Amino acid sequence: MDELVAVQARRKNYRRDPLNQRKPFMGASLIELADAPDQSWIEAKPDVPEGEVTGVSGFKSEVLGNERRIDIYLPPDYNPSATPYPMLLVFDRLMYSRLIPTSRILNNLIHAKEIPPMIAVLVGNVGRSRNNELTCNDQFVEFLAEELVPWVRENYNVSSDPAKNVIAGASFGGLAASYAAFRHPELFGNVISQSGSYWWSPDTNFSVLARGVEGEWLTRQFAAAEKKAIRFFIEIGLNEGGRPSMVIVNRHFRDVLLAKGYEIVRYDEFNGGHEILNWRGSLADALIALVGQQ
Repeated sequence: MDELVAVQARRKNYRRDPLNQRKPFMGASLIELADAPDQSWIEAKPDVPEGEVTGVSGFKSEVLGNERRIDIYLPPDYNPSATPYPMLLVFDRLMYSRLIPTSRILNNLIHAKEIPPMIAVLVGNVGRSRNNELTCNDQFVEFLAEELVPWVRENYNVSSDPAKNVIAGASFGGLAASYAAFRHPELFGNVISQSGSYWWSPDTNFSVLARGVEGEWLTRQFAAAEKKAIRFFIEIGLNEGGRPSMVIVNRHFRDVLLAKGYEIVRYDEFNGGHEILNWRGSLADALIALVGQQ
């Protein structure tokens, strides 16, 4: 099920607490305990310059035979003649624009000099194709490598150095980010995986493996291949379910990467579930860890 559809299904049971004065999230009241991870990077701050976000409707793919919306974030004082900017490419445009304020997070991090100015590309979904496109789909990866990234390079001043570029996503998006980097490390040298669905294998039915199907397909590809120049930020919630367990498959993915010699700049297990509420705060942590100012 698409992540936004799943969230909407859960929202039917949400009820506001009339005594809770905090701003709600997706119609639900929030309780934040004293030791909860900081999420201050998502807040709007009046003294922080804003970058420019441009929506590109109807971006056509000959490879996939469809079209989608792409959002482009340009940092404040963007200069097309400057040293090329690092690039962040992230899946699930709606989620990473409306529910995870990616542009605001980038504004705050850049203003605080936590990360260098960078360009972001938010890739939209096409109808109900998400669960096909983001599950280690070679055609979708070809679309990224042969159509989208070349178009971005032609129209914006982005770096061609994979060590400066990040690909990111949550759930199936985390799986897709890891696979795209695996296939094209010459494009993406950094991966942000937020609750990546590494249980997946071909012919699986979401979190229930079909009888006779071996799970964790992508983990096995990394185990069998030579090490590639990719760095990782990986996080998973201790209360995430699934069969096999999301926690177990993320730990296994981490262990295989470490055994192969990959650099995991940070691996986090947070006390939470498969929720956007968690990912919206940790995106900033991931960017600082991977591309933070040295």
